[in-house]
Formats: sequence, structure tokens, C-alpha cells
Amino acid sequence: MKHKKTKGLKGLLLSYLKVFTGILLVILIVGYLYLLDYQTSLASDVGTRVIKAIENLDLNTLDKMSSNLPISLTNPDVFSEYLKVFSEEPDLYFYAGTSKVENQDVYIVGNHDKMMATLILEKTGKKSFFGFNKYKVVDLIFKPLHEFKIIAPSGLNLLLNGVSIDDQVQDLKKIQIPAFTQEEFGTIETLTYTFKNFQYISSVSIDGQEAEVVYDPLTYTYSIIYRPTQTIQDELNTFGINAMKAHTRLLGIPYLSRTSFLNEYAYPGSHIVALVNSYDLTVRYPLISESFSDLKAENFIQYGPNAYSADVSLTYSITSTWFGVVKTRVMKPYYKVYMTNIDGSWHLTDMVLLTKD
Repeated sequence: MKHKKTKGLKGLLLSYLKVFTGILLVILIVGYLYLLDYQTSLASDVGTRVIKAIENLDLNTLDKMSSNLPISLTNPDVFSEYLKVFSEEPDLYFYAGTSKVENQDVYIVGNHDKMMATLILEKTGKKSFFGFNKYKVVDLIFKPLHEFKIIAPSGLNLLLNGVSIDDQVQDLKKIQIPAFTQEEFGTIETLTYTFKNFQYISSVSIDGQEAEVVYDPLTYTYSIIYRPTQTIQDELNTFGINAMKAHTRLLGIPYLSRTSFLNEYAYPGSHIVALVNSYDLTVRYPLISESFSDLKAENFIQYGPNAYSADVSLTYSITSTWFGVVKTRVMKPYYKVYMTNIDGSWHLTDMVLLTKD
């Protein structure tokens, strides 16, 4: 009888243990599901998913969340280059920002010490299984690192990071180059693409055309330039320097005529004619001596048929008598000189003063 009682007691304990284990397991499962539901319902959980997507280069997820992820950055190689702008290794984090819209939460995604994106979430009004508020992504807005500009002549097939610029343009302005009027020279436009919104440009290239891409890292500006042939460059060099010398002498020597200068160098009806006619040439003093040095023409550009420019600089020393006093002045003009070749003869169309860094 004692043996049966002991066996029955052990069986009862074992049954209780099984029930307790089952209840504990249910509690643990429910607790796990509760915590999981709580965690996934947190607005910050979306921020964690954004960071994981960035780290894993899950660009499809980022593209779905974001309204302004450029098409170029859906390329993993380009996106990796973009991340290196912050540092060789990303240091991603997020923190709660301030929302001015009811039922919206804002989180700032940072990379090292720079803001990388803003994540905007909104309460859906729905509840999770355990009664927590549910959120949806309103937008993931990447922040511009800086404003890019691309300046190019018309008619080019430009590629940004290997993708057509037509798919990425934020703002485009077309301006006829003032030195070459449309009536005389046809359409010779400068196109300026401005990327004020988020954009990352690692490369600019031209599809199927020979042109030079010049990048200014201080202004984040790409300039697309056609270079004339070496023969044309030599002619531009000679004419541009001679025209600059004549223009500089015109401003300093009293017996020189603006009419003679215009007849010899200017293209009739061009902007240079109005410019020279606007000069006040009354304050010029009798010449004693003059000399030129540092004559230089560079940055030769072709804008269209018979439309060119060169950056021309020189040093001009002129000694004159100023009310009986002998004085020497040193002038260092630096101009972008616009030129055209009509019927084999070179002419000025405009001169724009430049500044040296």
C-alpha cells in the first residue's frame, strides 16, 4: 500500500510539473510576443530598419521609403561612394527630432557628425495585437551635402554617375551667351543644371561626344567644355593678346581713337561696340613710355560655329605726365575675351572682366 501511495504522489507531482511547465511556456511565448509586438510598434524600430538598410546597401527598401533618393544612388557602388563622403566607415545613429504635425514623429538619421536624412512617421490610428499604436512611414528625406551645378553647352547627352541627366534634373536654365547674339550667331546657349535637392554626383560624362569635363571642388560645379583645334587656339592666342593690348592702350593713351579700335577689332553691332562706346576717355595723360609683360592667353573654349573665348591677361606699365608730374602706373587687366572668325578675319564680340584667385 505504501508503494502505491508513493507512486501516486510522484505521478501527481509530475502532472503538476507538466501543467506548470505548459503554463510557464505559454507565459513565455505570450511575453515574447508582447515584447516583440511592443518593439515592432515603436516608432524608433523604423529608424533601426533604416540604419540596417543603409549598412546592408538594401537600396530597394530605402527607395521605397524615400521620396527623394536619386536614381543614381540606387546603384550600390555609387551609394558606397556617397557614404565615404561622411567617412571611410559609416557611423550611423538616429535620434528623435521635433515634429510640428499632430500624430507625426520625426527622427534624424546621422552619419558621424552630419545629418544624413530625416525620417517622418505617422500614427495610422490602428492598434497592434496588444493595443500599441501602429506607425507608417510618411517619408525618408535625404539631406543635401551641398548644391551641385553643371554648366554645359546645349546638344550634349550628359550622364551623371552613368545615368542620363534627363532623369535627374532639379532645375534647368537656358541662357543665350550674351557675347553671341541669336540674330547673328544662331542659338548658342549655356545650360545650367542646379541640384538644390538631395543629390550626389561622383562623375559627369558625355555620351558619344568629345568634350572636356572640368570640376571646381570649391563651388561643386562641373563645366562641360569644347576645346578648339590647336590651330584655332594659336590664332585665338595671337588675336586675343593683340586685342587686349590695343584695348589697354586705348584706356591709357590720349591720342588713340575708340573708332579706330572698333574698326580694327570689333564685330559690328556686337556687345563690345556698346561697351567701348560707353567708356569715358577724357582722363588720359600724355604718354612718355609704355611696356608689356606677362602676356598670356589660356582656357580656350569653343561654344559653336565661329564662337570662341580665351582668358587673356597681361601687365602694362605706362609712364605719363600728370599735370607736370611724371608718374608710372601698372595695369594688370584680366578678361574673358569672346571672339569670332568671319570670312577668315578675327573680331571681338565681348570682353568680361575676370578676377584672379
